[in-house]
Amino acid sequence: MKELQGAWYVTSFEVEGNEMAPPGEARVIVKKNRFESLGMGAVYEGTVKVDATKKPMTLDMTFTAGPEKGNVNYGIFEVNGDTWRFCLNPHGKARPKKFATKPGSGNAL
Repeated sequence: MKELQGAWYVTSFEVEGNEMAPPGEARVIVKKNRFESLGMGAVYEGTVKVDATKKPMTLDMTFTAGPEKGNVNYGIFEVNGDTWRFCLNPHGKARPKKFATKPGSGNAL
């Protein structure tokens, strides 16, 4: 969790195999085990739990406020310097196995 602390700006965004332009000021802010997502059309808040012993490392994002309140997104992630890359299944289904999306997967990268 130490490496995830701070503000992360969204510089690329892909959903179900479609590259999308990231919103201008979109970012995810992590403080301790809490996250806040801003600039993605609504404010999303919740808790994040990571398991750095897994390969790839895993994260579970539990939404406590915003349109996704009550939902859990399962994902994988990696941190390389000042880049945090993660792939999520926003529908609360199976955790992605690799950093990729395809039509019908429901995954976001």
